[in-house]
Amino acid sequence: MKFVASFLLVLASVAALAQSPASQSPADKFVGTWEAVIDDEPFLTFILSKKDDEIVGTIIQDDFDLSDDGEITNVQPTHRKTKIVSTELAGKKLKIMAPKNNQGDKIRYLLDTPEDGETKVYILIGGYDAPQIPPVTVKKKAGK
Repeated sequence: MKFVASFLLVLASVAALAQSPASQSPADKFVGTWEAVIDDEPFLTFILSKKDDEIVGTIIQDDFDLSDDGEITNVQPTHRKTKIVSTELAGKKLKIMAPKNNQGDKIRYLLDTPEDGETKVYILIGGYDAPQIPPVTVKKKAGK
């Protein structure tokens, strides 16, 4: 009887370790709903999930203007919803590509999750290596 109890205890310990955060893949930290907010209103929302070890999802974005300094201004609540075309995990960063318009142009986003700071989104007009708009803080919604 002691053997059976010990065996069950070992099985329970192994199951608990398998579900621990340490066993999460790097992509798991991006899964959820992320919001970028300006003037207390979300203007950019990423709804991300994992399918077959790939991050997929949807972006809900409002239209906005840019100041001469590249700052986001004049947010117009259009709530345009687009499906993410592709994602690529690069360390603590997630590269996201989505349609910009109906003419086939794409817009790129870079979610950066440093361990010692706020998660930021870079909205990249020209490519992943050329951020033109200052980064915006994004927050993961609780329970998502």
